[in-house]
Amino acid sequence: MIKSLFLFFLFVWMFGIQVVKAQKEHLIAVETENLGLYLHAEAQKELKQLYFGKKLRESTQLLQALELSEPAYPAFGNGLDVEQALQVVHADGNPTTRLVYQSHSVEKTENLIHTKLELKDEFYPLFVSIHYQAYSKEDVIETWVELKNGENAAIRISKLTSGYLNIQAAQYFLTHFYGSWSWEMNVVEEQLLEGTKVIDQKQITRSQRDNPAFMLSLGKSTEKAGEVIAGALAWSGSFRMAFQIDNYNKGIIAVGLNTISSEYLLDAQKTLLSPKFILTFSSHGKGEASRNLHRWARRHHLPPMPPKGLPIVLNNWEGTGMDFDEATILRIIDDAADLGTEIFVLDDGWFGRKYQRNKDDLALGDWMVNKTKLPKGLKPFITRCKQKGIKFGIWIEPEMVNSKSEFAEQHPDWIIRSKNREPLAAIGRGATQQIVDLANPKVQDFVFSVADNLLTAYPEIAYIKWDCNHYATDFGSTYLTGDRQQNLWIDYVNGYYKVMGRLREKYPHVIWQACSSGGGRLDYGALDYSHEVWTSDNTDAWSRVFIQWGSNMIYPAIVSGAHISASPNQATGNVTPIKMRMDVAMSGRLGVELQPAHMTTEEKARVKQAISDYKNILRPLVQFGDLYRMDSPYEKPYASLMYVDEQKSKAALFVYVLTYTPNDVSTGRNVPILRMEGLDPLKKYRIEELNVSEKLSSPSVGKVFSGDYLMKVGIQYSKTKLNESSIFYISEI
Repeated sequence: MIKSLFLFFLFVWMFGIQVVKAQKEHLIAVETENLGLYLHAEAQKELKQLYFGKKLRESTQLLQALELSEPAYPAFGNGLDVEQALQVVHADGNPTTRLVYQSHSVEKTENLIHTKLELKDEFYPLFVSIHYQAYSKEDVIETWVELKNGENAAIRISKLTSGYLNIQAAQYFLTHFYGSWSWEMNVVEEQLLEGTKVIDQKQITRSQRDNPAFMLSLGKSTEKAGEVIAGALAWSGSFRMAFQIDNYNKGIIAVGLNTISSEYLLDAQKTLLSPKFILTFSSHGKGEASRNLHRWARRHHLPPMPPKGLPIVLNNWEGTGMDFDEATILRIIDDAADLGTEIFVLDDGWFGRKYQRNKDDLALGDWMVNKTKLPKGLKPFITRCKQKGIKFGIWIEPEMVNSKSEFAEQHPDWIIRSKNREPLAAIGRGATQQIVDLANPKVQDFVFSVADNLLTAYPEIAYIKWDCNHYATDFGSTYLTGDRQQNLWIDYVNGYYKVMGRLREKYPHVIWQACSSGGGRLDYGALDYSHEVWTSDNTDAWSRVFIQWGSNMIYPAIVSGAHISASPNQATGNVTPIKMRMDVAMSGRLGVELQPAHMTTEEKARVKQAISDYKNILRPLVQFGDLYRMDSPYEKPYASLMYVDEQKSKAALFVYVLTYTPNDVSTGRNVPILRMEGLDPLKKYRIEELNVSEKLSSPSVGKVFSGDYLMKVGIQYSKTKLNESSIFYISEI
């Protein structure tokens, strides 16, 4: 007996696990190095939030002001007319829930503190577990909820929130991200006044319209100053973010699943898990909030990355479309290797048997090589890639099907469609595109097999571009019963995650890109399984300055696929110099998206040099460095940003002129000044310029300055014309 007790306490001591049974009351602190969320828990009473913001030195003093506390996770039926966190219709039809505290536990490791709170309805066997996972060094908290139905019949979940916060400030300014196909992640900031602002998405698969992320400034903030809450929901489907300001100027943030048209029926003794809500707080502006999220993502969330960073890709889509043959692709592979790219990716148009994929209205679902177009299959491409010292990747879209396909003829019951209605496929790509039913385990197995069969037949495949080009226009599942049709919105996304989880586990060496008509799956849910995202189908350099600016406010640059493409641009028609196209693409995960045969000798030489500079200098800075945004394209006629390594010994500064600026460069009057950030004020740095075209962009190039000088005084910038650009390399001497 004594030995058993000794082993038990040794286990608790070694693993840092503390289980706390319901006692009179508890102050529960969820803390990182600089951030604190403090809760008050009392046995059989509603859980309360005491404070959220800068970490407190003496948090016990909060117990002296319990009258200022607010419900930490209120359920519909608690008598308050505020934004609710949970709404459930119980098995007997009762639409109200009253959650009370039961117990909590805390598990600690070196950088991670996991706090789990157990709540229960005061009458019904409905159990809610709230998780808070605090990453100390990154100042990030993940929160999510497990809801267990302990009743003897199914319950209907009308609302399930992943994260719920009470806040208070004199003013609130919300930054959120909106767009459309080929124009994603536009940034808008607006002041929140009394009422409720809702940002949501009602789609099963993808949406470029609104991103599940935000920044909320408590008072006015800038990149470097002010208190900012930043959050992102790790979910690739229907979501809801609500920001409520009451008549006392108190605020509520509630982020989670969107249950409009998708109330979830949960069977007895089953559990529903909410998506994770990622949360950070900055007392030094929006820039610090972004860097917190980026560091957390790179260190703890993204799939393991190659030590040197993600490789440089050449994709043939904008260069050839579906109009190619074996000889065309072999020539592109030769050019891809000569330019210095590291992976060639064969895009859409390689498959189909009865229906051959030469245009986008047929053959989706029939994932066998088109032997008419490619009689020798994929093997010649893989062999040529090996010979040239690069790797091979391929495009697939296994969640989609054309009505003109063998798949649709053989498995019509595997396609999402409305019962007793003609499919509304006319707005899909090719006017015949529909979505397979990933709520169905058999369909999950099929979608898994698409990639699995390819990787089994061609184990040399190193990269898969996973596309998802259509959103749901029909709603209905032959797999789900009639009373569970609305479960489709949640079950589909979880089915997608199950498939990707299986593939990631079986093929850990493969790099996965989440593409959804561009940036429709730019979210931390997809990025749990994908190394990167195709940021936008719009590869125009001018447009990408804005798209990547917004994307990288929440998501790190390493996940932002950014390609050098042709001019005029296929999406916008803009004519852009090759230097601008290179300079913008090199601020993300660099790639090439054109037909090299159409490039001039000079363009090839310049791209080849840019790729070399990216490999040898820029890749570690852009993909693993800290991002500092200086001059916003929304506020100035030019944009500037920089990446700094962890040791503050190297940095890269990118500048893009977006509107003609009439400056007197010869005298230095009215010339923009670039004040840098993130450097060590005590170190000395040499300024160099990469990818120089005709003349240097600053008289400071080649000179040495202190970090203090560069951050307080800065350097002059000489470019004035639309679509001029520069990259400066700053290195410690």
